[in-house]
Amino acid sequence: MPSTGEDEVPREGMTNRNDHSQPNQNTPHQHRRWAMVVQTLTLVTVLFLSVYNHALLSSSSETSSATPWLVESEPFSEQTPCDEGGVRLHTGFDLNENGVLDAGERQDTAVLCQGLRGLSGPQGQAG
Repeated sequence: MPSTGEDEVPREGMTNRNDHSQPNQNTPHQHRRWAMVVQTLTLVTVLFLSVYNHALLSSSSETSSATPWLVESEPFSEQTPCDEGGVRLHTGFDLNENGVLDAGERQDTAVLCQGLRGLSGPQGQAG
């Protein structure tokens, strides 16, 4: 008597081909595999970028096209507005790159005044 498939009971270890209600047993394994693939690709990408960065740093020339910024200090004695003297700080770009801030290269000047001389304190003990 031919079977219709309705009364058949699947044996242990065998599944019915027409039964699609059971979840796929390989799903957790496939997720782990994808996670491993993503981690591997991330690691390869990071290593590639670090090698590329090292190549960029080692190929750069040692000379810089930036103009140096210089600061020059100039002490002065009693003048207005500093009754006790002070220091002028000149800043600017060294356009001719001679290492000296020339008068034409000065862009800003700040004046720092020395304070008034205070009273003398008592003499300390000899040490």
